[in-house]
Amino acid sequence: MCIRDRDKPMNKSRAIVEVDLDGAYVMSSLPIKESDKIKTFDKFVKDLKKLLK
Repeated sequence: MCIRDRDKPMNKSRAIVEVDLDGAYVMSSLPIKESDKIKTFDKFVKDLKKLLK
């Protein structure tokens, strides 16, 4: 998975999530670039189940 395009600068909100936070789940009808720290909301339940094991 690609964190960002090297040709485009990272926007401020994404940079905060990638660097300062442990991660975030995004609920949007628009496509996003996923990474280990930024995922679509549909992956939340799966990740939560992993944490609870």
